[in-house]
Amino acid sequence: MRKVVGLGVAAVIAIAVVFAVGQNNDEGISVSPEVTLDSKIRTIAGGEEAQAGAIPFQVSLLSAEPDSITNNPNDSSKWVLAQCGGSLIAKQWVLTADHCVLRTNAGSIDTRYVWLGIGNNNFNASLKDPYLFRVSAAYPARVGDVGLDLMLLKLSTAVTYSANVQPVALPVALDPNIWPVKDAVATLSGWGKQLDGTTSPVLRKVNTEVGDSPNDLACRDSAGNARFAGFYNSAKDVCVKGGTQGDVLAGACSGDSGGPMTVTV
Repeated sequence: MRKVVGLGVAAVIAIAVVFAVGQNNDEGISVSPEVTLDSKIRTIAGGEEAQAGAIPFQVSLLSAEPDSITNNPNDSSKWVLAQCGGSLIAKQWVLTADHCVLRTNAGSIDTRYVWLGIGNNNFNASLKDPYLFRVSAAYPARVGDVGLDLMLLKLSTAVTYSANVQPVALPVALDPNIWPVKDAVATLSGWGKQLDGTTSPVLRKVNTEVGDSPNDLACRDSAGNARFAGFYNSAKDVCVKGGTQGDVLAGACSGDSGGPMTVTV
């Protein structure tokens, strides 16, 4: 049986994306801030809407800068919020990008200000009961600028698996030196920014291809050097081509950070 597998890496589409691969295999206790899908929160570039259950490991993530709330407890217009995605990897664990979780001015994480939505393709609806989950602990994979842009979030309560809620398979048994294979089809998903500037609360997905070779100008320049120096490191990141689908540009964009990239193996 074929399955989808993933890993944590950064996509060279000006956004860090956590890669995951899906396989077949509760409850929220609080209310998240109301999110308005404005010009800062848009959908994945190109692609199409994802049907319910098509990406059952997709997690929506809303993070608030703790100091902005404590300094303005009664004025939510002054709260600094960040939208991201994540991947469910077990009943009580979510994998996302480190930069998706906003810190205090002192650099610490306050899990009270991280909200996760699981099991609903609508971003706003996913952050309300019964889809809303809180975080009991956060484990970043880097300290300062040292380490990978990854973070594990432990849920306060375990999810219940269903047709719309399933974990992803991580590529622990695959050789990172040869996988994912160049030109393999990779699916990106999220609620991030889309090309025409319109907004959509519905999860979207788009297919692209794994890149990175001296002859692949999407990932390297004509001299064979990796593009986006300081952002893309070919030794630890995966480059996906983005590019076009027909006449339409396609790929991940702002707001898709931390979400899954899936590859079937």
